[in-house]
Amino acid sequence: MGMKYSAKIDRNGEVLEFSSLEAAINEIIATTDASEADKALMSEQIKETFGDQTLKNNMVELVSFYPGKMVSANDSWNQEKKIDSFIQMIVETIPGH
Repeated sequence: MGMKYSAKIDRNGEVLEFSSLEAAINEIIATTDASEADKALMSEQIKETFGDQTLKNNMVELVSFYPGKMVSANDSWNQEKKIDSFIQMIVETIPGH
């Protein structure tokens, strides 16, 4: 499909900005021969998997191990992130454990 996704993440692992796939998702749905009701259902399901909030949450999970400070060899730290999705959760990352 040739869809690309990019994100800008700061040194603390916070997602500052990211490219949306909303337009690509809408284009894919529009090209199907499905009924309007089926298109609406497909759109909802695809957006749950590839929607902006889901992608942002995935990025947070990938980089949530960065501490908010400089570290030295053998330092350790805990990192906690709140993830808002259809199930709210808090992810705690404990490197080295």
